[in-house]
Amino acid sequence: MNNTLDFSRLGKVIKHDGASFAQNLGLALIILWAIPVVMWLFASLTPSHAHMDAFSRIGILNTLGKILLIIAPARLYKYCNDQRKGIGYAMMPASSLEKFISMVFYCVIVAPIIYLAGALAIDSILAVIGGPYQGFAIADYFDKISQLKDMWRDKMMF
Repeated sequence: MNNTLDFSRLGKVIKHDGASFAQNLGLALIILWAIPVVMWLFASLTPSHAHMDAFSRIGILNTLGKILLIIAPARLYKYCNDQRKGIGYAMMPASSLEKFISMVFYCVIVAPIIYLAGALAIDSILAVIGGPYQGFAIADYFDKISQLKDMWRDKMMF
């Protein structure tokens, strides 16, 4: 029996961390999803009639995703190192490697995927409603060739 990594214990740790995922990171996700909505409202209520193309919105979503990568560990595992409140996580019957794998899984894989899916869905809804958004960010987000063409076009304008 391997005491360092056991997949059944790893599954239990992942299940335990998943049960508290929405409770711990939910508010931060809602705030990060609300930032493009506030920008859309502000741009649609100002009389300038400036339009935001999909590539500038992709840059904003990427920046917010990087902010999520920074705050996710602090929000998800805020009490793990606390002497009084973190004793339950420290005393879980799992090795440090299993706990670390679970932390990496939720902070680096699950949280960014959930944020990106929600952000692209919100962006698509706002683009359908109309207003200052032109095009769909989801159409160009996964197309790196069109992003490079847009970057090249912006460089040539300067």
